[in-house]
Order: sequence, then structure tokens, then C-alpha cells
Amino acid sequence: MGPGAETTKEEAFTRRTPAARPAGGAARRGPSAVRGTAQVRVGPQDAQDGPARDVVDQVLAYVERRARQGESGQARGKGRQMAIAALLLDRRDPAGLDVNLERVARVYRDGHASTPAALKKHASEARAILRYGMADGEALPESAAALPGEGERLIARLDELIRSIPTREIFARRARHLSGQRGGRPTGAAFRVLSAVAKLKEIAGSGDPKAEAELRLVRTFLLET
Repeated sequence: MGPGAETTKEEAFTRRTPAARPAGGAARRGPSAVRGTAQVRVGPQDAQDGPARDVVDQVLAYVERRARQGESGQARGKGRQMAIAALLLDRRDPAGLDVNLERVARVYRDGHASTPAALKKHASEARAILRYGMADGEALPESAAALPGEGERLIARLDELIRSIPTREIFARRARHLSGQRGGRPTGAAFRVLSAVAKLKEIAGSGDPKAEAELRLVRTFLLET
């Protein structure tokens, strides 16, 4: 597919989200979340997940308060909640939206997602919102970054911004960008390579130094090509 506005925004999103660096600690307890075209293993929790837990707690408190007050239209779906949390976390710690969404996904995995399948679905929806959501002709992350305020006021503005973007439009844009491939998953030899890299990342996440070194070489190669 030739270059275009959507491709440029996708590439920009990818460039500003470096790969997460797994840290040592407790063994991985949960399943994977889906990152766009690949299955991504959610690695061990580390000290960086503290801010993610705080952000998720704030988003849930906002949703629950609105529900108690009988207000409608809040982002009740976990996918939208995760997108709000990732945007909020990225303002505080600009490690990149892919990285921060993984951190949010770990929090939901450990305390807020009912099943592995549900976690995959919610993470996939949140990623689609972040990558393909457009507000007034501008990519969602850029629109969200310009919003003023802090605390619940900012969460409410992020909620309103995301609710202003039709879900059908987001998924239609994603389908066009992925050329109709379900989930963007490649086939044949390309998928075998993708599966091998995903497996390598899983091994590296367990603390294997050789796998970590090989994964760094893969990242370096991709950045140089």
C-alpha cells in the first residue's frame, strides 16, 4: 500500500513507542495482550507498574462515581477505559503509548480483567482507538496531549474526546490500513518469522540473557533498515 496520511500516523505511533524492557521479578502469571499485528506477551511486573496502577484506579473511580450518580455515556467498556488510562499515563511518563498500554494491560490482567480472552479483546480495542482514532482531523494522541487540566477533570475530557470518535469509524480505518487482513496478522513465511520473534520475546522476558541479547540485535536491525 502506498504512503498516505494513515501510514504516516501509524509509523509515527510506532516510532514513539520503544519496546518494553522486561525486568526481573515474579514469573509471568497471565496471558498475552494483542499488539496490532502480533501477539505480545505481557512480561513480569516491575516497579514501573506502580504509576500504571494509580492511573487505572483513578479511571475506575471516575467511571464508578459517574455510574453511582446515574450519569450516562461514560466509558464503561474496559477497552475505552484502558485507552484513557494509557493516554493519561503517557502524559506523566512519556515512554510511548505501546509501552504504557502494556503497563495498563498488566494492571487489568492482575485485578480487573475477567478472562484471558477478555484481556486480549480489551487491549486490542484500546490499541485500535489509540492508533486509528481521529478527532477533528487530528490523531487521537496529539489531540489528547493538548487537553488542559489534571486529575478527574482531565480524565473527563479524555473520556469525552474518545466518546466523540465513532467506534465503527475507528475499526473501518484499521481495516483499510491492514488491507482487510483479520487483525492485521500476516500469513505464510511472514507469520512464521513473527511467531519466532514473539517466542524470542517471551524467553527474553523470563530473564534469559542470550535471548535478551538476540532480541536487542533484532531491534537494532529493524531500526537500521
